Amino acid sequence: MDQFNTHLYEQVWTDLNFRLDRIGVDQGLGAALLALRDHQLETGFITDDLSEVERIRLPNRRGNRSYYAQYNPARARRFSGSGVTEPPPGAAKVNDGCFLCPENIQWQQFGREVGYDLQFDDREYVAWMNPYPLAPSHTVIAARNHIPQYWGATPHHLAHMVHDLLDLAHFLPGWIGFYNGEGAGASIPHHLHYQFFPRPPDYGRFPLERAVWSFGGDSLLDPVLVGRYPLDFAYWKGTHEDVVRRALPWIAAWARKARIDPDATANVIVINQDDGEGLQLFFVPRDRRRARSKRMTGIVGGLEVLGEIVCSSEDERRRLASKELNYKTVKDILSDVSVGL
Repeated sequence: MDQFNTHLYEQVWTDLNFRLDRIGVDQGLGAALLALRDHQLETGFITDDLSEVERIRLPNRRGNRSYYAQYNPARARRFSGSGVTEPPPGAAKVNDGCFLCPENIQWQQFGREVGYDLQFDDREYVAWMNPYPLAPSHTVIAARNHIPQYWGATPHHLAHMVHDLLDLAHFLPGWIGFYNGEGAGASIPHHLHYQFFPRPPDYGRFPLERAVWSFGGDSLLDPVLVGRYPLDFAYWKGTHEDVVRRALPWIAAWARKARIDPDATANVIVINQDDGEGLQLFFVPRDRRRARSKRMTGIVGGLEVLGEIVCSSEDERRRLASKELNYKTVKDILSDVSVGL
């Protein structure tokens, strides 16, 4: 598509959104997002078919527990962006060229990248397909307005952000979503966004999910879980309405207390189990000064918190092959960024 033809781009956006809305009404939001993925494959915006990705199980010595490593070399290229950085004549750069602002995306991606408009109450979002996916159909759902990811810098309080995350997950059975706070895995910290992808069929439960059962599973009374996973976390499970009712006041209270520490941040993970069991919500406190571990190249975000580290360098691939990166290493990586709850 001609990047200078704004009218044509807007028409493509309108037509695609009309079609996705109809799919969403008939088949659900997940089907609409899969159709968005198909469109972005056709336009050539998505080129990574994940064929280079290897997922490696890292068991403990007894073999009864495990973490995972994902070797994903394309992720090393994401900080370079996937388009141009300077607008052509007649186009304007907004918010320093933010990669999640629709005003920039048309010229950055030569008109190939098109989003899907979503709205919850008075808050507007746009779904975009991630060009450097962690899993098939990896979707970024970003605020339409340029709102910071850090709740302390915006009227969008943390509880509001988690509420929207839960609303999105409610309409995406079988999907996993997460909010990475600034300094907790967010690669674009100046623009509020969430990550979502459907659980791959061969994945099973992540280590963080399995850890819940070591605390008592469905019999849990206290949401605060400490000592049986390298990271402290809070956990809720139930219907959408039940999790909203129980979790949001707790998270709002945590955020009020955390405001006295300017480095407080968090990972928030929601899983719609697609088995009639409702939603799982995990809240993991973090510190912006401890965004990464010296034991791995990348930052520690939501997928790492779930128990799957992402490796993208040749050195990390070598360390995986030699078993230098192993169960204990992942446990140590998570311990390096842990914060008491």
